[in-house]
Amino acid sequence: MPVDTEPIGDASTAMAWVTREHDALLAVVNLAADRGDHRTPLLAWALTPYLRPRGRFDEWRDIQRRALDVALQGNDLPGQALANLELGQAFLHLGDATAARVHFEWVVSWAGANPDLTGAARAGLAEVSRPQGWTRPGTHL
Repeated sequence: MPVDTEPIGDASTAMAWVTREHDALLAVVNLAADRGDHRTPLLAWALTPYLRPRGRFDEWRDIQRRALDVALQGNDLPGQALANLELGQAFLHLGDATAARVHFEWVVSWAGANPDLTGAARAGLAEVSRPQGWTRPGTHL
C-alpha cells in the first residue's frame, strides 16, 4: 500500500507535524503495546521531546507504563531500562519522588544498562534526593 510522505525541512516543521499527528502517534504507541510489539519502548521514547516540554506528563507516564509492560513481557532488558528511565523522569515531573526513585534505582541496579541511561538515572536519583527548597549554587528562587 503506498504511503504519502511529507518533507520535513526543519525542527519547527517537524514539531508542527507532531502537533497535528499527536493523537495518531499516541494511538500508534498504544496499538504497538496492545500487540506486544518489541518496538513499543522506542516508540514511546520518541514522543518524549514532544510531551515533556509541553507539560503532558500524564500522557508521557501512561505510554511509558505501556512500554514497560511490553518490555517486561518480552524480557527485553534494554527496553525495560529505557522505559524505567522515562517513567522515573515522568514521575519526577509529576511530583511523585517515591515512584521516580523506584524507576531510577532499577536502571542504576541493572548491570547491563547503557552508561548514558545509568548516568541519567543517577542524576534523577540526585534530583529526588535533594532537600525541599534547595537550589543549585548561583541560582535564585
